[in-house]
Amino acid sequence: MLRITSIILTLLIGLCSCCSLIPKDKHGDVQIHGRGLHRQLDITTFIQTQQRVPQCRLLYRIDIPENAYVDERELQSSSPGYEFVTRKHSVLGTNLLYAIKQKLFLSTFEMRDKLSIKLHLSPPSKAHPKTIKLSSPVVAVDCKGDIFNNCTPLQVPNDSRLKAVSSRWLRVKSASNELPEMRVFEGDTIPDERNGLSIVILVLTLFSTMVYLIR
Repeated sequence: MLRITSIILTLLIGLCSCCSLIPKDKHGDVQIHGRGLHRQLDITTFIQTQQRVPQCRLLYRIDIPENAYVDERELQSSSPGYEFVTRKHSVLGTNLLYAIKQKLFLSTFEMRDKLSIKLHLSPPSKAHPKTIKLSSPVVAVDCKGDIFNNCTPLQVPNDSRLKAVSSRWLRVKSASNELPEMRVFEGDTIPDERNGLSIVILVLTLFSTMVYLIR
């Protein structure tokens, strides 16, 4: 009887069209810290697998808006343990930041991680808005084994640093909500160019009056 049950379960697993990578609570969550032009993003990963996997690598893809930027040297020093690669988005023209965790997950049923990156914003102007909208990050894994046939592949640029050890990177979607907009000067008063000009005119007027009175 037990043997029959085992055979039935094996057949059901084989017929199942579900991906063996399961996103858990908080997977893909992003916490935003800081104020003004300098922020920190903390990205949480929590993935489980239906069967034990011998080896997995972890990759993040973050879409950097055109009115924001990252410093690769700063990332390497502030977030050791990852290899960072920046590439241009083929359609939007924005920068894509890839972060590959260097430490492998070995013989495991789950993968947990938290990536912290420094994000710098451009000062608000006519060219750069006062608010910035971030896209939810993409998380993918590169695992050895043949139990991931029904998972969604992630296309990456043709770069040796991003090449998968297995046949492909597999995307693990999150149920996280869209990220809120960030105000560049959240909680601060954004200076108005017209107010600045008025102050300059007032100072010049007072200076001219003082010169006239002295004479």
